[in-house]
Amino acid sequence: MPGITRSTKQKFLMKTGEHHQAWNLTFICGAAFLRSMSTGTLGVVLAIYLSRQGLSATWIGAVIAAGLAGSAAATAFISYRVDVLGRRRSLVLLAVLSAFGGIVLIFFPSAIALLALAFVTMLNGMGTDRSAAFAIEQAAIPNLVSDRQRTWILSWYNVILDAGGALGALGGALPVVIERAAGVDLQSA
Repeated sequence: MPGITRSTKQKFLMKTGEHHQAWNLTFICGAAFLRSMSTGTLGVVLAIYLSRQGLSATWIGAVIAAGLAGSAAATAFISYRVDVLGRRRSLVLLAVLSAFGGIVLIFFPSAIALLALAFVTMLNGMGTDRSAAFAIEQAAIPNLVSDRQRTWILSWYNVILDAGGALGALGGALPVVIERAAGVDLQSA
């Protein structure tokens, strides 16, 4: 191109590359916040919901354990396959599976089917997000920032996760607040 030197083109490409990396980091942190928020909410309401559906404490524990085992299996699997599948595709797949876990709860299949679905969808009733997606994001973030920024960004990434979990857990109390404030029995509604 006339009038544009090689160094100008390189500077432009560096700036657009940095812009792209900043967007990737923003999307990673935003998705992590939303995932952590839903996990925080689920950590509060899952056992209550399953109990109201008639499951015993033993079955509730088994469902939560199956979800955590599924998360561990997904993390182990993804550690070997993420580079073949691609990080973005892996994160999308994990998000879809996790969302399906919440949808399955609405229809509440039999307890046995719920165990299998909790495993496959990595249903997390513990309230903290330490999933396969977390592992992928932790590996991706250092590639998006300079060495000097790495510790600061990873620290704030974890603050974002914890804040999302805390807000989600607080949101888990929202039905009780609505019941009391509006005088409505949500369980019979």
